[in-house]
Amino acid sequence: MRRRRQDFRCCRRRLPALCRFGILRAHRRHGNSRIRRRVASGRQGPKDGRGACADCAGRRVRHHARGRRGQDRGGRHDQRRTVEGDRRMNAGLKRWRYRAEDSAGAVVDGVIDAADRASAGEALRARHFIPLTLKESSRRSLPTLKSGSSSGRLTIAELARVTARLRDLLRAGIPAAPALRLAADQAAAAREREFLRALRSDIESGRTLTAALARSRFETPRLVRALVEAGEALGDLARQFDRLAAHYDEALKLRREMAAQLAYPAALLALVVATLFFLSFFVLPQFEQIFESALAPPPPETRFVIAAGAVVREYWAFAPAILLVLFAVGRLAARRYPGAWEEMRLSAPVAGRLLKVAEFGAYFRTLATLIGGGAPLARSLPLARDAMSIGILRAEVDSAESSVRVGERLSASLSLKTRCPRDLISYIEIGEETGALAAMTGEAAARAETLLRTAVQKILSLLAPMTTALMGLVTAGVIAAVMTGVLSLNETIQ
Repeated sequence: MRRRRQDFRCCRRRLPALCRFGILRAHRRHGNSRIRRRVASGRQGPKDGRGACADCAGRRVRHHARGRRGQDRGGRHDQRRTVEGDRRMNAGLKRWRYRAEDSAGAVVDGVIDAADRASAGEALRARHFIPLTLKESSRRSLPTLKSGSSSGRLTIAELARVTARLRDLLRAGIPAAPALRLAADQAAAAREREFLRALRSDIESGRTLTAALARSRFETPRLVRALVEAGEALGDLARQFDRLAAHYDEALKLRREMAAQLAYPAALLALVVATLFFLSFFVLPQFEQIFESALAPPPPETRFVIAAGAVVREYWAFAPAILLVLFAVGRLAARRYPGAWEEMRLSAPVAGRLLKVAEFGAYFRTLATLIGGGAPLARSLPLARDAMSIGILRAEVDSAESSVRVGERLSASLSLKTRCPRDLISYIEIGEETGALAAMTGEAAARAETLLRTAVQKILSLLAPMTTALMGLVTAGVIAAVMTGVLSLNETIQ
């Protein structure tokens, strides 16, 4: 239904009926200017809460409301806008959700308005809060696939190289700013050079290295910021960078070992696919022509193999698209139902236990690095939890950490409220009894890495011969089916 255009009278002045939001803004501008003049002359009080002038506030003036909204009420846009929202929008601020530790050691959640992440962190520190997590509060969007190298987050390999280079320079007694300059000159990657030069510029301008890391465009793990802050407080940055370099070197070594062990089975699988394509495109078409020219039909197994080769030749181009669609659907399902997806992964017979061992191994490795660097246990626990990627396990560890803050032991809390393997918890119990929690937590992480390496080696030692046997069976089956057809053709000719 077409909307009728109307005029309305406001403050003895006729304004055109434009769009809903536009009329009200014109009315406000006119009303505000008239009120300022009348207030200055002492003839009228200030405007009312909806922005209308006094002449309109006491009358039922038809603004532009319609339907059930009544007459002297603002539109739907007005109800969404607030003074705080207008202030934040005009100042170019963003809303950040944070989890921080206050001066009493309690963990608090809240929101803060700041222009960027660095400003939000500085504002929290000005309130005597220690930021634990800081994320921008925004509307949900469709999930996108981003690579770690193209985003603002440093990869594990880059962190391992940067921390090892700074460790060597700081060990030699070079101050922080010259060490950052030399490390930037030695770096081969452009991202590493940009990161180190930005840190050096902030330090030369009078900021601490912790503040420079918080202001950096490249997001660094909170483990790095926590240990650097502890190193600056203790006056021993070289020791903290030694711990960081050892931590990321171990993580990178484990990742490379897993990738190297998966390389041989992946090569065998690629060889199986290449063999299938070779048979389908070069071998089977020749025999297909022979059987078509023959009078007798080939046996069933030969017909099946020839039909399978024809299907591969006709529809092989759709295989990458199908795989990509399945991958995208899986990612969307994992984003839409993260709890069910993670529970399914953790409940898998063999992979579930390996996943638990890997997650808690990363947790204990980070916790050992933090405690060994002098960070308090209450602050180290939430920082170490960030090393875990499974949301269900993070929630369980968070519940265990809450019990630790009220006086319970870490080993007892992990045993009761998490799925941590029992053989890893035993190391934590020994550390709590002996007072060497940092060392025994590191031993638990080393035990988890050993279990993971051993399990992966066993699986791959079985996977390689199974893949070889599969390739042999496929090739032998195709050849046997073709030879059976050839022999039947010879019998028919004779």
